[in-house]
Amino acid sequence: MTILFADVDGFTTIAEQLSSQELSEQTSQYFETVTSAVAEESGTIDKFIGDCVMALWGAPAVMEDHVFGACVAALRASRRMERLNASWAAEGRKQMRVRIGVHCDTVVVGNVGSRARLSYTVMGDGVNVASRTEGLNKQFGTSICISQNVYERVSDRIAARALGRVPVKGRKTEIMVYELLGIAGSNDPELAVHRAVA
Repeated sequence: MTILFADVDGFTTIAEQLSSQELSEQTSQYFETVTSAVAEESGTIDKFIGDCVMALWGAPAVMEDHVFGACVAALRASRRMERLNASWAAEGRKQMRVRIGVHCDTVVVGNVGSRARLSYTVMGDGVNVASRTEGLNKQFGTSICISQNVYERVSDRIAARALGRVPVKGRKTEIMVYELLGIAGSNDPELAVHRAVA
């Protein structure tokens, strides 16, 4: 299964500077931008956690090419947010820089909770790694980080830059991460490589 996390960098600071109406309007636009990109690539929105979006591919329906689909969704969401931020900047509004992390792994899927309330979700180390992969964007100054697991499955179809092996909170072992730059050979402006691979 492939898991995607999207989060707004410095959301707390942005929230303090906007009125309730402005915050609601802009956050709704951000959520719509990310969720539509996920839906277009046959992903499932698992949940919203504050300003974070968690999406997954490979459940409830089995998907053959779920890793590549998640990468495409990540790029579309990121590029669309760049355009939305440019529009907000032109209007004198605050921007919401989005960081995205993608990881694939074996996880537990199903309804969890209590007899009074159940929620369909995924659990396991893979979820933690996906979340931490998203957070690594802050460390590297990037927009989309993907794990080694993702890179190995789609390396022949994407352009990516190795960032290095890094420790992950809650794990004893380090993980190798890459910056996702685009889809190799694509002319789609939402998927084309933004910069040369270092």
